[in-house]
Amino acid sequence: MIQVILAEDSVAAMKLGGVLLDNESLNVQVVTDGRSLLDRLNEAPNFFHAVVMNYNLPEISGPECLRFIKQFHERICVLILSDLDDSEQLEELGRLGVRKKHVLARDADASAFAAWVEFSFGEAGLS
Repeated sequence: MIQVILAEDSVAAMKLGGVLLDNESLNVQVVTDGRSLLDRLNEAPNFFHAVVMNYNLPEISGPECLRFIKQFHERICVLILSDLDDSEQLEELGRLGVRKKHVLARDADASAFAAWVEFSFGEAGLS
């Protein structure tokens, strides 16, 4: 079973979490801010396989969380939900080592989100 953290605001987390819960091979835990994301990762450093996170997280920003994850949890697959019309966000994610195919628009429909997660996890060898 793939252990996933979904870090997203509560409204989007309910929508996206429901899509992820439909996949029986995923065990999803939801957090709504960057501090909780990093706390959860640090509590069980070898437990999680993947993080799906919002670029704009409260408390600790998405880029700050990403820097920490890349430094201390480098084996974790990280997927980013972002406002794709913001070129600065995409440039920053590129500098942080996130490939474009691991970034999806926050307003993507549920089926596109599910397909993106499934493809990305499969490509990372998680399925």
